[in-house]
Amino acid sequence: HNDTTGLGRLGMDGSCHGLETQVSGLFDTAHGAGLSVMMPAMLNYIIKHGNEAQVARVAQFATDVFEVDADYADAKGVAQEGVRRFKAWLGSLGMPLTIKELGIDPKEIPNILDATVPTEDSAINGFMKMDRAAVKEIYESAAE
Repeated sequence: HNDTTGLGRLGMDGSCHGLETQVSGLFDTAHGAGLSVMMPAMLNYIIKHGNEAQVARVAQFATDVFEVDADYADAKGVAQEGVRRFKAWLGSLGMPLTIKELGIDPKEIPNILDATVPTEDSAINGFMKMDRAAVKEIYESAAE
């Protein structure tokens, strides 16, 4: 957390950490385990709701890290395949992929949501601004 990886960039994006810290804070789960649940869910949200440039960055992650063949005509497809491979890799390490696999009852999502974005005008800022509705969708997609 010394910003070394942000050198030459506009800054770090801690969105995924913002989604996860309330999970580990409320339920005493390991931060890395929570990130293995939240990052794919957040990436899928970006693919679904992001603008062209945001989806292209997820597609770049897919090609650069998980060797998905680049297809500029289908950035969403490339990005989705990257997330699929990312989740498969996390699963191969034995990491949890859902909130339920973290040992948390999905019925707790409203409590996690309230801790993360307590009001309607709350948001997590970063690569993509995520308001309360966005955060709720991400948590629910990671439930089971």
